[in-house]
Amino acid sequence: RNIVFIVELICLVIGIFTAFAITLGIIKPINQAISMFKKISEGDLTIEIDDKKHISKDEIGELTRSLKGMVVNLRGLISNIK
Repeated sequence: RNIVFIVELICLVIGIFTAFAITLGIIKPINQAISMFKKISEGDLTIEIDDKKHISKDEIGELTRSLKGMVVNLRGLISNIK
């Protein structure tokens, strides 16, 4: 009975650690994208989105690539107006 309890406890700890790691892997890029959106909404188009640092290969990365394209297009639009 004690061994079953120890195995269950170890599995619980591993599960909690895994859930925490997955959550951080999702939340960190979302918070980075939110920060970039806030800067853009305040009119700051000088932000640089580093492909290697900020862009992953998932849906959040796709969102960040679109954000980068939007910034580039807005810069071009503003420079054409001037």
